[in-house]
Amino acid sequence: MRSGAQAGDVAVVGGAGPIGLLVAAVLMGIGVTTVLVEVTQARKDKALSSGVADHVLDPSVDDVKARVLELTDGRGADTAFECAGVNPVLDLCLDLCLDVVKPFSVVVDVSIWGHTATVDVSKIVNKEIDLRGIIGYRRDHPETIKLVREGKIDLEPFITGRIALEDLVEKGFTTLIDHKDTAAKIIVHP
Repeated sequence: MRSGAQAGDVAVVGGAGPIGLLVAAVLMGIGVTTVLVEVTQARKDKALSSGVADHVLDPSVDDVKARVLELTDGRGADTAFECAGVNPVLDLCLDLCLDVVKPFSVVVDVSIWGHTATVDVSKIVNKEIDLRGIIGYRRDHPETIKLVREGKIDLEPFITGRIALEDLVEKGFTTLIDHKDTAAKIIVHP
């Protein structure tokens, strides 16, 4: 909702962790062509196997800007989402988002930053980009639930574990911390 993305648009999602994957799933669910950008092989594999992206690009081997221009007939993406969430690459991911969008578009920063951002403001000004941040929900649960009920979003690929409440620390938190490249969401039952 914050981005204004709609069916027929092209969106770039930077980062294929749990948040990036779910952002991509919602975008695909509403009919947006989705390009996911990620360097970690396990996360690229998850994006492909879960079907949440039309294209998965690796900035360490792909010229992401050139590829997005190719996919959009030279226009650039309609919107981009910075979802990296890892401090060493946050600046690079945000910068990439600013590079790949067309003029007058929206970039949404979804990550929680652990340091002060370095942003090339001239990219924002020269392309008249709207840079928006979001930290919570905008009362959009009913629309998202509807997408799941209609089968437009399949959440099953994101559930990487089901554990009992007594295993919360050992098999829950520890897994999410030590295996963050392969763990997405863990369901805890009493």
